[in-house]
Amino acid sequence: MACIQSCKGRWGLNMPVDILRGSRSKKVLDAHSDKLPLYGLGKGYSSNWWKALAYTLISSGYLMETVVDIYKTVSVSPKGVQYLSSATPDYQPPLVLPVTNEMVAEEGNISQSSEAGELKKLSTLESEGFSEAEEQLYHMLLEERMKLARGVGTAPYAICGDQTIKKIALTRPSTKARLANIDGVNQYLLMTHGNHVLQTIEHLSRQLNLSLDGEASIQTATTRKVYPVPSQHRKLTPAKYEAWQMWHEDGLSVQKIAVCFLSFILFFWYFFTLIFLWYML
Repeated sequence: MACIQSCKGRWGLNMPVDILRGSRSKKVLDAHSDKLPLYGLGKGYSSNWWKALAYTLISSGYLMETVVDIYKTVSVSPKGVQYLSSATPDYQPPLVLPVTNEMVAEEGNISQSSEAGELKKLSTLESEGFSEAEEQLYHMLLEERMKLARGVGTAPYAICGDQTIKKIALTRPSTKARLANIDGVNQYLLMTHGNHVLQTIEHLSRQLNLSLDGEASIQTATTRKVYPVPSQHRKLTPAKYEAWQMWHEDGLSVQKIAVCFLSFILFFWYFFTLIFLWYML
């Protein structure tokens, strides 16, 4: 209903169903509907299942279908609007609907394909060198990604891809710098959700008795070199050590570190110029 409401009554059922299933069709992209928070969140169900649910909502009075000439449009009825208005981020009111034969048949097909997909996924993980605990961590991280995506109103793959989750499950980074070394982790994920991701990794790894900062052993995961803390035998100048801390502990990029040092230099140049002018006067 929320997806149909976002379409503002201008489309039939195909458009909201395509949005929920993450379609890349021209009409979806031209309407910028791929930017909607609900885009792609209904991939787990087929188009026929969603249409069967929509017709059930129409017969129950939550949706309205309007026919103009040969075109059909669907919109949310006043009853549906009242239901949507009663929902909050923390509370979803119950909605009891009759289940049609079409929905039951589609759910049976989805269940069979889902079970086959899960078996294939498990065999793939075993062949890629995952231990039993690492497999559990991988599935836990997928669930955490889903929760995070729902919290910010986006699709799970917009947070990061499944391959990235695999690499995180294998390497289990403990710092932002190590997290940034994983392919698929961009600056937006690092700066916006980095702390949450690291806390989740630490918590779940502790539950499964897995150590942090492991090494990826699958071919698809590339482990980049992570530099150790400078030892006493390798002295660094204060400026170099400060730059190292900004990169390793704060997770800043090389460009941002360069900007920080440039600002620092400009500040001292301006300061000493003022002192020099004051002395000359």
